[in-house]
Amino acid sequence: SHVSEKVGLNLDGPHYFSDFTIHKGNSNSMTGFKAEQFDAVVCNSTLEHDKFFWKTFTDNYIEIVKNRVYQGTEEEKASAFYTLYKSLLTIIKLSAPFTPYVAEELYQNYFRKYENKESIHLESWPTSIEIMQSKEDDIVWNKLIEVLASVRQKKSKSKKSLKVEIILTIPKEDQEILYQVMKDLRAVTNSIEIREGKFNIEFI
Repeated sequence: SHVSEKVGLNLDGPHYFSDFTIHKGNSNSMTGFKAEQFDAVVCNSTLEHDKFFWKTFTDNYIEIVKNRVYQGTEEEKASAFYTLYKSLLTIIKLSAPFTPYVAEELYQNYFRKYENKESIHLESWPTSIEIMQSKEDDIVWNKLIEVLASVRQKKSKSKKSLKVEIILTIPKEDQEILYQVMKDLRAVTNSIEIREGKFNIEFI
């Protein structure tokens, strides 16, 4: 709910990093289809929707974007707020047929004052959000999550807090892929330094 309280404050549009999350949401096959197709796709798509919510949005994007929300530049904050707002609104629209009361409660508390409909159940079905997309987006996102997962696993095996500061070493080719999101990687892994070389974590 703390994150939800911040959505809607600035809807000026996404930044490069936030485009990754919107791109993943757009890939969800539950967005964009016509209402009369609902029964035909809902069984196959519900699991995909859940995967996006838990794996992409909750486990990864929210954790990664925290630094932008609290300590980012005005542009970075605007990007984070935009993506949080659009993603959360899409998620509750997709959830509304299955959890109608929960979706309505969230809509009334956090979205009603910004939207034109009196109820989430009067809203139109979500469509893909128009953003700039690159063929490299999935490569960057997947590499970022791969490195983040490795750091989390190492900290867990070492019985260290996820918040403990580290010196992170990753290969040159990984740094070249992640050059536009290095600031985010440093923040989410609590790395005081990122060095070039074979993957390694040094605890401070």
